[in-house]
Amino acid sequence: MNLSKEGFDHLVRFEGMYGKVYDDVASESEKRKGLVSCDAAQGTPTIGIGYVIKASWIDECNKYMDYLRDGDKTLSESEQIQLFNDHLPVYENWVNKAVSVPINQKMFDALLIHVFNVGSGSSSFKNAVSFLNKKDYENSAASIRDGAKKAIGGQKLSGLAKRRNFEADYFLEGVNDLTGISNKQRLLLLSILGSVFAALV
Repeated sequence: MNLSKEGFDHLVRFEGMYGKVYDDVASESEKRKGLVSCDAAQGTPTIGIGYVIKASWIDECNKYMDYLRDGDKTLSESEQIQLFNDHLPVYENWVNKAVSVPINQKMFDALLIHVFNVGSGSSSFKNAVSFLNKKDYENSAASIRDGAKKAIGGQKLSGLAKRRNFEADYFLEGVNDLTGISNKQRLLLLSILGSVFAALV
């Protein structure tokens, strides 16, 4: 499966689009201005649509030096989208390879938006997929909701809490479409089954 246009729009709503190298934990106005240098970042130096240019696994600061605050270059919107699309298959493959049960577009998009932010090695993504592959949709959504709410630098960000809630809720919307049963109905059914099982033992 591939990220849908609707999924892309949701992802961009959380990531934003920035033509200059920015600090991912900075204010919106500071992100627009861009970083003076990669070393000045309190969080993670990033550009475009959430493309990390310096972290433990990557250092492309020299490549994007001209896109710092005082540099003479700015990524256009089309260049930002192209940079995103160049790396999107990595995230799509993470989801496609991890999931072994049927899912629909909303569920896929929710998982991709999540893993784009937290990475494939995160416990929240691993747990979400583990529960999903057992068709335990509630715990899968709960794993997404309980995912990281701090930036790589350790700062707690309210925006990440909102993002986790959206990802989990969007995932459950997809589950509802897939199963034809609302989350409320499914929880009620599980409660009834639990009571029946308890009575039998």
